[in-house]
Amino acid sequence: MSVIIDFAVPATPMTITSANVYESTTIDGTYVLVYNTPITNASTELTYPLGDHEKWYKLTFITSTGDESCLSNPVTGRPATVDGTYILPAATASQRINALIDTMLDAKIERFRQLYVHRGEQFSYRRNPLQSTYRNWLTCAPITAWRNSLQIGNDLDAGTLCIVDNKRGLFQVTPALERGETLFVSYYFDYFPDWVLYGIFKEAMGIINAYEPASMYTIDTYPQNWDGLLVEMAYVICIERLMLDTTLWAPRLIFASPDEVLSSLSTAIDAIRTRLDTTIPMMKRMPYVSPPTWAYYDAIRMGGSRASFHGETVGYGKTRGIHINRWFGR
Repeated sequence: MSVIIDFAVPATPMTITSANVYESTTIDGTYVLVYNTPITNASTELTYPLGDHEKWYKLTFITSTGDESCLSNPVTGRPATVDGTYILPAATASQRINALIDTMLDAKIERFRQLYVHRGEQFSYRRNPLQSTYRNWLTCAPITAWRNSLQIGNDLDAGTLCIVDNKRGLFQVTPALERGETLFVSYYFDYFPDWVLYGIFKEAMGIINAYEPASMYTIDTYPQNWDGLLVEMAYVICIERLMLDTTLWAPRLIFASPDEVLSSLSTAIDAIRTRLDTTIPMMKRMPYVSPPTWAYYDAIRMGGSRASFHGETVGYGKTRGIHINRWFGR
């Protein structure tokens, strides 16, 4: 996960050119150099792509003459979000899928990845921790709560709120609610969290594989020029999920009825499917997938083993009698 580390450049007449980042799992542990990045004297933050917001960091600053400052005080990093949002960069098991989510799919479904619930729920005194209706809360988004019309965090009489589990939407208030008290909470949640999108991309890959000519690619081995197809198919599955979950958005409609919205979504999906039905078979045939390789030629020649594109021997070429062609004796 990327983290943003805030800092203040020490006052110096020298020109600062870069910063070294030292990392430790505990505040008093051993700090190890893990990253270097260019900065200037006016910089106030840096991004460490492989960081962890639960670890600790110290910085040193490098001048134009190569001098290095002393270690700064230990600080923790804050999770780096997608620009202009509260959404964290994708962190699934596949780096390729992470890149597709962050650079392509989020542009289509960003609005549904940070849905805002404003004083949408009233909680009972009977439970602590409390369970929200919508789960997968965005960890970087603000959470606001009102207890008996007093805002928690701004009024000492309102108590405190602590998140128990963002993924399950669990939180607790201290002191616990009593009979007759009211609690309203505003929060942001992700309708398409990483683990959902990861499964959607795997399903999309399976659907594309089923198109003629059939293939057996995975989300980590498919040709790179299929990126657009895979994102389009995943987007269709996302919209289908939204159409099935009308209870999420239907009560929030102002200028349209649910039937009108469903009709518009169906029309959009039909247009995308028509495009995919035309494009996918074309992209799965020559010369879009890959040209013939040595594995293909060895399979059709007399004798020789038949190997896969990745170099694995999968059997022997069947000659079914010798038929001399222009590839013979290559």
